[in-house]
Amino acid sequence: MVWLWMLLCLASAGAHRCAYQPPRPGDVIVSHRRNSVNRRARSLSDKFHIHTVFDRSVTKDLPQNLSIHVKDFLIPHAMEYWTKNLRLKGGGINGITLERGCISHNEYLWGNRRVCTFGCLPETKCGEAVIPDHHLYPCLSRKIVVNTSPIRQVMTNFILYITAFNSTRCNDMATVAYAVHCQQDSTKRPIAGNVNICPASLSTRPHDQELLISTIKHEIAHALVFSDALFKDFPRNPIRTIKRDWPMRNGHVVQRRHHVIASPRVAEEVQRHFNCSNLLGAELEDQGGYGTSMVHWEKRIFENEAMTGTHTQNPVYSRITLALFEDSGWYDVSYESAEDFMYGKNLGCDFVQMTCGEWIRTRQEQGLSIMPFCQAPKHDGLRSLAVTSCTSERNALSFCNLIPYEEELIPYYQYFEHLNGISDAKVSFYGGSVELADYCPFYQAFAWRDPAADQPFFRDSRCSLDINTPTVDSNPIMEVYGNSSKCFDLLITWTERKCGRVKTFSQNLAGCYEYTCKKGRVNVRVAGSSSYYPCYHEGQHIHINQIINGWLRQGIIVCPSCDEICGADDEPDFCGPEQEPPHKYIGDEPLVEPCAANSQSIKRVFLIMSFIFLLRHIPVVQTYV
Repeated sequence: MVWLWMLLCLASAGAHRCAYQPPRPGDVIVSHRRNSVNRRARSLSDKFHIHTVFDRSVTKDLPQNLSIHVKDFLIPHAMEYWTKNLRLKGGGINGITLERGCISHNEYLWGNRRVCTFGCLPETKCGEAVIPDHHLYPCLSRKIVVNTSPIRQVMTNFILYITAFNSTRCNDMATVAYAVHCQQDSTKRPIAGNVNICPASLSTRPHDQELLISTIKHEIAHALVFSDALFKDFPRNPIRTIKRDWPMRNGHVVQRRHHVIASPRVAEEVQRHFNCSNLLGAELEDQGGYGTSMVHWEKRIFENEAMTGTHTQNPVYSRITLALFEDSGWYDVSYESAEDFMYGKNLGCDFVQMTCGEWIRTRQEQGLSIMPFCQAPKHDGLRSLAVTSCTSERNALSFCNLIPYEEELIPYYQYFEHLNGISDAKVSFYGGSVELADYCPFYQAFAWRDPAADQPFFRDSRCSLDINTPTVDSNPIMEVYGNSSKCFDLLITWTERKCGRVKTFSQNLAGCYEYTCKKGRVNVRVAGSSSYYPCYHEGQHIHINQIINGWLRQGIIVCPSCDEICGADDEPDFCGPEQEPPHKYIGDEPLVEPCAANSQSIKRVFLIMSFIFLLRHIPVVQTYV
């Protein structure tokens, strides 16, 4: 079974591109009527209320199990983050009634009412959804009410219409879902929107739920605030343009334009995160074209922040994204519920303002780590060169996503003079696998893929999923996956030994192991063991020597700092002072390499020789007739 895993393809976790497209001006209706506010509700609840309406494409057209999964699991989980952490400015719940669409978008105002010059559309749409007639005001055409169907105010802060149409935008297999806002109130706050989930992307497999939930959360954020169609309605337009030098490998330096969100709280949070008071604001994506550029955070700088333009790994909603909601003037936010965002944290102005090539060279000259970037090629086009390491959050195994491209990268994105194992003539073909990150290579989680299997991905590298635990025969470094597991570095290549035979697992320089935080320190457990090994200080070695299925497995786990593992899950002062272990050697006692097969052979030889000896010394009895 060990060799089966070696035959499988190792692929980076899928980079799913956001398919958001800002609405066209004519597709958004701005109401000039003031919606009522329920004063009693204002005193009862501070939560942001989202009213969901499921289209028949969800309730009738999807298979029943997927329909239930969307209604009862995906949408509630995706909405929960926003309903808990947002509050309408001033509080309360609005009574929302939506406006009707006008033929040819031809309209004028009569007081605070919209009048459709040539009549109202037979259907008013919100993205892919048709708005129910009872959600709409009567049609006003040339100041005459031509539709008096009963209306019902929806007591909420936002109406979300959920559809599951296999639209043309779903033809791109990397598209999971997309969203749009469709109506705004008199303060220009969005009050209705649509999320369309591509049916082919739906799955009930545990591995896929993080991507699905995070994508829908991401799309809801676009409908609520993160759109260049909404930025113009902030108290002040938050976008500023700056120029920076961009050195290239050929020695030339060009100036590149960058757009940043420079609103007050966003600027404050981004300065705090990177520990750089010179930053004007948070940089926006400049690649990907319409629907990606200018409506996401820059991937090179904000890698796994959930509001970047492509999902790569472990998406988190940081204080920076919550600050954008606050700066809109429409929402109050709960910063206490912001998720831990570690990428680039405290790395200073240079990390943000330099190219990744400059950053890597400067750090190497200073003898410092180049994390979160890397320069170990994943493969050379013919053979794998990849070795595993831990992500910066230690929540998954990762590879450096530095790969060769079929064509030479443009000079903007050529960052290296030399790469280990690669001829200098080919170095200009190498870059990170994520285009939106400016081809900067970084450590990325991955999945094991079997091309012959019905489900292409059946195991990924997240430590927290117990279903990622390999079988005993396929687990040479004795990993343990589950809610209580993190990624730990390995000092040397692990081996299996038996009767002079040696198997090496050179690709594995990190593994997922169960941990517990007790007595002020990290304690680690490997598969097959009932006890935990203590970590007394960062860099301490844990020696593993165990016999599994007749083979001696040997390896060394390197202890991280206690604060790195336990600090986020326990009290801030949980970790005790680092100290030398009571015994220099921590781990299993050394074992003798087994050779059971040879022992059996020796026994068989001994029995045969004994039998021959007996034959030679038994007296011959002759019988006479």
